[in-house]
Amino acid sequence: MTIPPALCFGPWRRLLSLIACVFILSACQTTTPSAPSEKSTVARSGQARSADGAMIHYTDSGSGDAAIVLIHGWSCDERYWRKQIPELANQYRVVTLDLAGHGQSGLRDDYPITAFAQDVAAVVERLQLKQVALVGHSMGGPVALESARLLPHRVAGVVAVDSFHTGFPWPQDEAGMTPFLTQFDKDFHGAAQKMVRDMFGIGADPELIEWVVGDMSQAPKTVGMSAMRHLFQWHRDPATAFDAVAAPIAHINAKGRFGQTPPLSLRNNEEIFWIEGVGHFVPMEAPQRFSETLEMILQGWKFPRRVN
Repeated sequence: MTIPPALCFGPWRRLLSLIACVFILSACQTTTPSAPSEKSTVARSGQARSADGAMIHYTDSGSGDAAIVLIHGWSCDERYWRKQIPELANQYRVVTLDLAGHGQSGLRDDYPITAFAQDVAAVVERLQLKQVALVGHSMGGPVALESARLLPHRVAGVVAVDSFHTGFPWPQDEAGMTPFLTQFDKDFHGAAQKMVRDMFGIGADPELIEWVVGDMSQAPKTVGMSAMRHLFQWHRDPATAFDAVAAPIAHINAKGRFGQTPPLSLRNNEEIFWIEGVGHFVPMEAPQRFSETLEMILQGWKFPRRVN
């Protein structure tokens, strides 16, 4: 019986054709230039040991020896910067952290602002950062200033977000603090919910409001009460910290949140930027406008961009 030539050579022809296709495709891939792509950003999590031994969780995005360090506020954590990280990390090395008693970080017995500053300094030291821009929201503003006092030769500047020059009537003595703290001591969850809800602007996203209100009101009472008391005490004499920081200080504030813009008395190294139509959570309520303002500040400081 004679086997038709087509049956004998068919399989070989198909194999040769396949080899030829692979060769041609390989040649195309090596000779065609690839399209430019954005810088890839890999986020790495780690821990640093603060001065008192508390373990501080951080997330590091990007590379280089200069970084933006984002510091959250009272009863928050690093997730509150999530709307800024993708855009910022494409241009800069970005580090977020959970202060002690918050998020994934460890606990301590007491929560003064100066101890939170040690948390920031520990992360900066752990990552061997040579230059930092400290960005703090709310309570994070005082923490950033105190951190700058610990890292005077590494701080390119401090950005305080709705922390100062807001018109908020900080109590100046124990008698002024007591009524405020008492309501939190009696019903921390309920008092936190009411306070946080009132912090948002009129047009804020309802889903954002409910998430933030629910999240912050679930913070540990012992941590929240201690941090709040120390924050009030710190605000009795903020000038000491301001006077100790030679680096530029920029403020990004919600305009007229307490009815009208307060009269300003700025030092030579201070400047202020207003964002209208938002409440206290400026980075979350107006992420694009906030990021654009922060970028303008960083460019003015000639802050180094990240390396590939």
